Amino acid sequence: MGHFDVNQDRLDHNALTHSYAEDLTSTPRANQSLTDLDLSHNNLGDSGLKILSAALSNPDCKIQKLKLVNNNLRDYWAVDLVPALNTNLSLTDLDLSWNKLGDSTVQILPSALRNQHCKIQKLDLGHNAFTDSCAGDLASSLSTNLSLTDLYLGSNSFTDQSVHALRNLILNCTSLERIQLQENQFSPDVIKQLEMLEGCRSGLSVGAAGCANIYWT
Repeated sequence: MGHFDVNQDRLDHNALTHSYAEDLTSTPRANQSLTDLDLSHNNLGDSGLKILSAALSNPDCKIQKLKLVNNNLRDYWAVDLVPALNTNLSLTDLDLSWNKLGDSTVQILPSALRNQHCKIQKLDLGHNAFTDSCAGDLASSLSTNLSLTDLYLGSNSFTDQSVHALRNLILNCTSLERIQLQENQFSPDVIKQLEMLEGCRSGLSVGAAGCANIYWT
């Protein structure tokens, strides 16, 4: 793949597999103007992510927004992506929704999210089958993050047992401006408790009832 003098590259819905990943990732290595990369709805899988992560670790990579929606990524993806997140200084928006990450991912991801160099502001982890088992680790890793403003955790499998961890996350992550928790398995009382937390900080939006509003652009 040659040099592209653009700031956005959309390669979503192209049936791309891991065999194309090396060519794809030559773009962020070679083009310092590329800031948005959308690889959603392909089939890169974990081997493709490994190659992409190597590109993201390159100091010349300037990608700010990366979408990997519905790419058949599983829990062990984090072993490869976390080092890239630890070294990348430009990435601010990361969309990993509609994959198969699962609870064990949250045991690996925190090291990157706690890193003082992590600049991620918008993080989408919706539709990934997360359960109460990972709520504590997730809250712990995000509570100290100073850059996160938007967090999407909708359409997972959190129940009322996660309310304490999610409450701590909302209260302690002081940079957080919006969190969406819709379409989990909360009781009406817990939904009310979570949404009442909006009053704890000026400008904070907490969505836990009904369908989530799509804010990712």
